[in-house]
Amino acid sequence: MLKVAFVLMKGFDGCGVSRFAIEHQKQLRSQGDICDIYAYDNIYIREKAHTDKDVIFYDKFTEVDFSKYDIFVLNSYEKEFSEEDFEYYKSLPCIKVAMMHEITRANVSRIKHAWDWVFASDIVSSFSDTMDFTQDLKAKGFDTSKYFSFKMAMNDEDMNNLYKNSLNTERNPGLIYFGRWTSMKDPHRLFDYKNLAPDMKFSMIGIERSIGAYYDIFNNPLCDAAKLGFVDNVETYFNTPIDDSKVGVFPPINRDVALEILSKTTFGCSFYRLKKNKIHNLGNRMEFTQIEMSCVCLPVFDIDWGKNTFDVETGKSFYELGNNAIYSDVNNLQASLDEMKMLIENKELYNERRKNIFDLVKRNYGSVNNLKYFYDNVLERAKKNG
Repeated sequence: MLKVAFVLMKGFDGCGVSRFAIEHQKQLRSQGDICDIYAYDNIYIREKAHTDKDVIFYDKFTEVDFSKYDIFVLNSYEKEFSEEDFEYYKSLPCIKVAMMHEITRANVSRIKHAWDWVFASDIVSSFSDTMDFTQDLKAKGFDTSKYFSFKMAMNDEDMNNLYKNSLNTERNPGLIYFGRWTSMKDPHRLFDYKNLAPDMKFSMIGIERSIGAYYDIFNNPLCDAAKLGFVDNVETYFNTPIDDSKVGVFPPINRDVALEILSKTTFGCSFYRLKKNKIHNLGNRMEFTQIEMSCVCLPVFDIDWGKNTFDVETGKSFYELGNNAIYSDVNNLQASLDEMKMLIENKELYNERRKNIFDLVKRNYGSVNNLKYFYDNVLERAKKNG
């Protein structure tokens, strides 16, 4: 029986890093292993989005007894570096695994003493061998036998249930962006779609009022922001009046509520992508929102992401396999818009493509296979390196 501590030193912020910990906990506990999530007691509004979490919050890192665990997964790093915390971490006898979820070199550089934490760890893992972080890791002389790449993972049973329960639901035609604001996911693209299809319904759910969102979303004349603090039920979304000539923008939302809303809508979207000169950082990475919406509706993804994300079974890109998701080309939005309109009318083809993208996502991001691979690597590499 494995005993694993998943530690979020930044706090439980409710983003993908937090979801990553929950999915590990679910899978390990289902196998009879122990997995406890620890998080620094720092409050984030998105923390409320995850009702299935089981988290132990701490105020002082050095007062938590982590020596009782076999594996310590350092899943996020503290905002303000503490020498005392760092020395305690180094002293722990368990296998210490440093995760790197940041995608670009610039983001890694914002983590204070990031490389100190990394080099104090027994094992290091990131999205791929090609990304900036991994190349820098090698250049700095880290022993690559202690490194492996990981993949995102979602509980297989949860995926099956979401898909099965959404098969025969009545759907409202429209496109919903699901996720927080970040330029990498390009929620602004919905305004461009709205200009092309004024009669079609577009909305965003999960947008917090950050500085970036203010300039990119809330300051746009097509934005109709719902006057809400947090969306915690489906009725709130469907009953909130929104100007039909605009894009409805909703605040952070309970994850289960968001998935139910998407299950009642034809299309969901997350346009996660990187600039051409940064595309090597994608690392076959699928956002949790992308995985989740693939279980409950037909997703619309960025075309460059689709061309650079590869199926474990065939080796082909998601885009090349075809007949699954819709792939949105920012230089030709009309093509994906026409595809959406066609699929609204053709329910048989809509359902066929839904099944294809669900099967594709599940075999690539199901937790049974991906997390077995993760812990097998941790244990084998730790054993080899003594």
